[in-house]
Amino acid sequence: WLRTEFFRATDGKLDTIPDDEVAKTWNTKNNSNYGAYEDVMDKEGKLLYSAAQFAVPGVDYEFSPGERGCAHSHYRMWQRVLAENKPMLILEDDVQLIFERTCGGQSS
Repeated sequence: WLRTEFFRATDGKLDTIPDDEVAKTWNTKNNSNYGAYEDVMDKEGKLLYSAAQFAVPGVDYEFSPGERGCAHSHYRMWQRVLAENKPMLILEDDVQLIFERTCGGQSS
């Protein structure tokens, strides 16, 4: 009654990821609206980025291959949902579903 399907994730080290689908870099400016950054120092204690720089102008970082692969997998799943145009439940491969029964263990 429930159709399941395994969806192969994008491997950021092995698979080609188009730049127009997943960027190679990201900037901290928008993230700073949702959380506080702290000053970042190098090993000698020299300031690399101040907390204020993370907000304006933002600090550019490169995505790792794993981060790009993860983002591309999510992008591909959203494309799939759009193409099928029906409700879909997407779960990560390590999901754990835990059910707690109420009503004395009887199902209704």
